[in-house]
Amino acid sequence: MVAPTVVCTDITIQLDNSGSASITVDDIDNGSTDVCGIATRSLDVSTFNCSNIGPNNVTLTVTDANGNSASCTAVVTVQDTIAPIAVCQNITLPLDAFGMATISAMQVDGGSSDFCGIVSRSIDVSSFDCSNLGANAVQLTVMDGSGNMDSCTAVVTVEDVTPPNVICQNITVQLDASGTVTINPTDLDDGSTDACGIATYAISNNFFNCNSIGANSVVLTVTDTSGNSSSCNAIVTVEDNVAPSVSCQDITVQLDASGTVFINPSNVNSGSSDACGIATINIDVNSFDCSDIGMNNVTLTVTDVNGNSNSCVAVVTVVDTVDPLINCPSNQFVSIPNGSTYTLPDYFTSGMATASDNCTSAISVWSQNPAPGTLLDPGTYTISVTVEDDNGNSDSCNFELSVGFDLGLHDPEAENIELYPNPAMSSIKLSKIGAIGIENISLYDLTGRLVKEFPVLPGADSQELDISEVASNVYLLLIRTEFGLVTKQFIKE
Repeated sequence: MVAPTVVCTDITIQLDNSGSASITVDDIDNGSTDVCGIATRSLDVSTFNCSNIGPNNVTLTVTDANGNSASCTAVVTVQDTIAPIAVCQNITLPLDAFGMATISAMQVDGGSSDFCGIVSRSIDVSSFDCSNLGANAVQLTVMDGSGNMDSCTAVVTVEDVTPPNVICQNITVQLDASGTVTINPTDLDDGSTDACGIATYAISNNFFNCNSIGANSVVLTVTDTSGNSSSCNAIVTVEDNVAPSVSCQDITVQLDASGTVFINPSNVNSGSSDACGIATINIDVNSFDCSDIGMNNVTLTVTDVNGNSNSCVAVVTVVDTVDPLINCPSNQFVSIPNGSTYTLPDYFTSGMATASDNCTSAISVWSQNPAPGTLLDPGTYTISVTVEDDNGNSDSCNFELSVGFDLGLHDPEAENIELYPNPAMSSIKLSKIGAIGIENISLYDLTGRLVKEFPVLPGADSQELDISEVASNVYLLLIRTEFGLVTKQFIKE
């Protein structure tokens, strides 16, 4: 009853690509014997899989022909030396609002496998920021439980899909002297941000003029480096604080006959302008009189349509060029005693010649030719009176003065002249005049004022004179002959 001699040997086996392996009794029987011969050999375990990786005790049982058996134990070390199959997939990765993103190995694993199972996955790059925009190569490494590894490369396309955080601010701008103003997009930006950087700023309107005064809605659009954009509205308040450009011109004005003169703003305005338009043009003084003769400062004030004002000073020189108005007496006749002379009076001082002026209330400068006091013989004289106002303007008048002897008794023939009827109503008649050579017949009142002159009928011995239009009064009829003067007095009823 001798059992077989069983000799085992330890072995190492490799799992195959299916994750399995098998052994036979020959793999671990290291020369078992029996003198009577071995009938059977058997193993308690002959197949292995991933769950058996490592050392496994395997019992070899040998039975001889007589039914005697013996066993030994061998260590079968199961090994997995087949690397996993790493499979990658490309992904697109959006950055967050902070410009950051992270991934795990599983996100780029496209189905890596191993029959015994993958115990770990790792990637060489897991975090991304704005500097990684675009395609990035990421290596995925997978490892099974036996330490076998495989790698592949995935493309991680990093994208920035977050628009900028746009912040607007309202602003107030001033028009320039030309009535315009231009703004920049950054003028409306109040700290807009983007994690990956702003590429451009744009606004819907950057130019303003007089038509834009007040509040204007302007859209600010901010675009980042990836083309994402965001917008906000800002209010641009346009103001016109530029005063008009004023220009004055000095002028000279003439007082009129009443001693006054009026001007309007356009008279002293010399091209004042404003880019947005002038609303009003005013002057502080618009009327002048004799008290203003000379230079006067006048302030021109120009106000634009937006209430801005500016002023300048013009010199208005007021002059009086209106001559005084003189009134001379009518042609006069005076009679003097036979053989005497007539002392010429001062007609202006005596009030027989009068004058008025727009600015000079009392004329103090006058002259007379012939001069007052001149002794005049009988005859006809032209008397000239000239007056001058305080501003050097002058006027003259002339009248005729006839000086004759009383009753004209120098000519015997003239003494025979008859005048009738006297008193008279509508006409008087002269007779016995044919021989004295009458040159002129004039009618004067008792003040010496010429009232009427009558035409002379040459050679006629008598002549009827129409006095129907003469007022009732006492008159002198002056008859000038070739020998001298004759006067006749009569009453008009």
